[in-house]
Amino acid sequence: MKKKNKRMTPLEKLHQKQHELRMLHREEQTRITSDWNYIHEHSGSLLVSGISYVFFPRRHKNTDTPNEGKNFWHNVQDNLPFYLAIARESLSIMWYLSRPFCLRWLLRKKKNKRRH
Repeated sequence: MKKKNKRMTPLEKLHQKQHELRMLHREEQTRITSDWNYIHEHSGSLLVSGISYVFFPRRHKNTDTPNEGKNFWHNVQDNLPFYLAIARESLSIMWYLSRPFCLRWLLRKKKNKRRH
């Protein structure tokens, strides 16, 4: 007896592709759920490590620290552009927040000068 090669119809191919896509979707959904649960459970430590990486990015690359004082100042010198960028951004935020108070103070001062 000869075995016939059973060819798939276009509808069967479509069903097979749909089944594959559903399996991929389930795998991706479980991966995203597990990642989200990890982030939810470890949010505090992730936040602290992210902030420390912003302030000290080179410290995380070097594991050996024989001369702690020397490495600290070397770290500060290497990261000076990062610190200056943070200072610039914080100054702009401070100006943005204090501008209404400064304008109010100037307007009061003008009013008081007109009255005298």
